[in-house]
Amino acid sequence: MKRFLLICILFISGIVSAQYTGSVSGKLTDKEFNNEPLAFANVLIKGTTKGTTSDFDGIYSLELLDPGTYTVVFSFVGYKTIEIETLIEAGVTNEINVVLEANSAALEEVIIKTTKKRETESALLLQQKKAVLMETAIGAQELSKKGVGTIAGAVTKIAGISKQSGSGNVFVRGLGDRYNITTLNGLPLASNNAAQKNIDLSLFSTDIVENIGVSKTFNAKNYGDFGGANINIDSKNFTGQPYLAVKFSFGGNSNTLESNNFYLQEGPSFSGFYSANPPTNPSNTNNWGSSWNRKTSNLKYNGGLSINGGRSFELGEEGRLNAFFTVGFDNSSTFNSGLNRGKIGADGYTRQDFNKDSYSYTTNTTAMGVLNYRMNSNHKLTFTTLFLNSSDQSHDEYSGFDIEFDNDATNNENGVGFIQRNTFTETTITNQSIEWRRTPFQIPIQSVGLLDIMV
Repeated sequence: MKRFLLICILFISGIVSAQYTGSVSGKLTDKEFNNEPLAFANVLIKGTTKGTTSDFDGIYSLELLDPGTYTVVFSFVGYKTIEIETLIEAGVTNEINVVLEANSAALEEVIIKTTKKRETESALLLQQKKAVLMETAIGAQELSKKGVGTIAGAVTKIAGISKQSGSGNVFVRGLGDRYNITTLNGLPLASNNAAQKNIDLSLFSTDIVENIGVSKTFNAKNYGDFGGANINIDSKNFTGQPYLAVKFSFGGNSNTLESNNFYLQEGPSFSGFYSANPPTNPSNTNNWGSSWNRKTSNLKYNGGLSINGGRSFELGEEGRLNAFFTVGFDNSSTFNSGLNRGKIGADGYTRQDFNKDSYSYTTNTTAMGVLNYRMNSNHKLTFTTLFLNSSDQSHDEYSGFDIEFDNDATNNENGVGFIQRNTFTETTITNQSIEWRRTPFQIPIQSVGLLDIMV
């Protein structure tokens, strides 16, 4: 009852306030772009702290103004400021539409000093609105709000894109791996799997991203070997105040934590880095530095650690060097137990009936550094280096009946079989690129390295 009375009081107060105050509203347009709506322009009441900005359609509104004569100031960076005097009456909305035109002297300074940021939602929406190509983008700001940790999860926030469960493979309009292409700063990325065309997007942390653009149609700047989409990752360029950030995560899988023991194979380490030099006698498994013996592991818990930071340096009158780096590591453990049956013949008998225990451990290490050197307004040099190392090891145990061990297929309880499988895969990718941009020219150079180890 108290809540109902409070709502009624607020509603009545709003009606009363509206009856004794006036407002100003209208639309701002840009003379330099054929009177298109001008977004994010400033609208202020001179001599007061009341003000607002225009939205994407150039619409603005100032409400709850006491009756009287006011001067409304319309301004935008690089444009001439306009002041209009208006009389506010109670219960009346004054409509003032204004066309803003560029100030040639101020506009020249904006062109020299302004740097376009493509990580905020508003900047990407405005860019998409004025774009002549069909491209959808999602920036670092939106990714942070939605709590997305990997690029594979990030692109699924875009309409028409889905992700295969348990992997980093994405589908654009129903088209999978072979129909898409992944690029970093406009240059192609090597796949981490020889059987697939595209790199696993779950290997990338969103800490390295300024924005992710998805182009679903062909255009001149994209590579032509895709039918689904070109997924381009723009690496983060540092701007602003110096900072250093440390993030830590910790968790676990209920199945893994409840298992009595967690087993892994010998050889690979906690970090996922493993050096396996071929022995002179490879037929003997002991010569590889490991054996078929399983080892009890304490790697039941999932965790992650990342460190990133950036800083800017002034070099000369016009020069500026921006540096950004990020280093991250995360791991994950899983355990599954169940039945594994097969080899069912025409007579209806099951010739393979196993109880299966599967243990797996994965790691992902990411490191990236970006140096952006702006010599002057016309020359900019960008160096990007990226290092990825991912590992996946599994230990599988099968115990039960198999026709290969006991030919008596009708007497399963007497048949005894045991199979043990160990698999370890490590993929290391290094990618370096240098981009020299001279207005209006741009020359990118790329160096790529790929190492894939499977044991």
